[in-house]
Amino acid sequence: MSSLKYNSIQRPIFKKRKPRIKPRFTQIKRIGAEIECFWSDERLEEYSFPEIVYDGSVHFNNHTSESDENDCDGSCRDNCECYYDCECEMCAICTRCEDSPDNCECDECLMCDGCENNFEMCDCERLKQVECKDKECSKNDVCDTCLQIFDENQSLSHNCASMGNHSYQCECECDCECECECNCNSNESVDGKIGEIVSPAFQDVNELKEYINKYYGSETNGSCGLHIHVSVKNEKAYKRLMTHSFNRYFLQEVEKWAHHNKIGYKKGVLNADLKHKSQFWQRLNGQNTFCTQEFIPKTQFRSIDKDSTRYRQLNFCYNLIGKNRRKNHTLECRLFPAFQDKQISLNAIQLFYDLVNSFLNREYNDKGVNKISKPKMNVSESKQLNEVIVLGSND
Repeated sequence: MSSLKYNSIQRPIFKKRKPRIKPRFTQIKRIGAEIECFWSDERLEEYSFPEIVYDGSVHFNNHTSESDENDCDGSCRDNCECYYDCECEMCAICTRCEDSPDNCECDECLMCDGCENNFEMCDCERLKQVECKDKECSKNDVCDTCLQIFDENQSLSHNCASMGNHSYQCECECDCECECECNCNSNESVDGKIGEIVSPAFQDVNELKEYINKYYGSETNGSCGLHIHVSVKNEKAYKRLMTHSFNRYFLQEVEKWAHHNKIGYKKGVLNADLKHKSQFWQRLNGQNTFCTQEFIPKTQFRSIDKDSTRYRQLNFCYNLIGKNRRKNHTLECRLFPAFQDKQISLNAIQLFYDLVNSFLNREYNDKGVNKISKPKMNVSESKQLNEVIVLGSND
């Protein structure tokens, strides 16, 4: 027999379906991480470890023998490529005319100061001039005279960097010096290996945490970082992260997380001395050379090479060309150090994953879903988002 119930006029009564809750935590396509540590020989015997890549920024003096340092005659630096990273004004060039940016007169670098686009791509609004008496001249159809007046008064300037035509061509004739660390022994130490492990890209954050947990180093110090990469579902979502609204939300939530995890605390209270020495608080306050506070998403977005613009708390390396010659399409978080407590590093990975998702899903705070505090976007930030979206429209 049918299980349907009927009302007094013999019409079946159907149960109302619960409203479908839009899924959360689905905005991230892939997540991966780079972890910098020291791995002891005993630790390396536990598993078949992935490649540990040498990184000159990671130092462990207590695992380097004095004889190794004294035997170095400097020849290991003979073929250094420091000039690739030279960014002094003397070596700056325009990639179009190969002249100094100060002397550049390329049309490709001529920028409208109003909209910061190339003058030929200017999208500033052309308005009817007050003195114009042409009755047919209107907002939607500005007359030639008004257009000419706009062009004559348009503020233009040559800006190689903003137009993506800025680079460096160092011929070792400037004041820059080689900053290579001795790598005679590569990442080998007297009792293990020093460097970084780069994880695969995972769809599930828990798989990444299991990977990091398995291969975490024996020891970390102030030179070790935890770099987390995420890719999101589409470019529009990515560019929503390129706003000050997300940056502010990210930093506020990370600071709350740090207090919750008692980082720099002593006997339940934030200790000023411990906070001053803490690598995390130094990075959060922009006091680390490889993790400054400057927020430059547009500049990073245009970059296709690993240059110094990546040394920020957030690195929008969307167009970075990887080893497979494909664009990276990821957002890199460089804020976290490799914590001595492995569990805190795993918590940091989960935190960044959750923050990106909660920000992109903030319009989906339906009933029945655990709400996460969300920042409001004001009018100026909404305008900034539109500018960011226009930025990559021709890519």
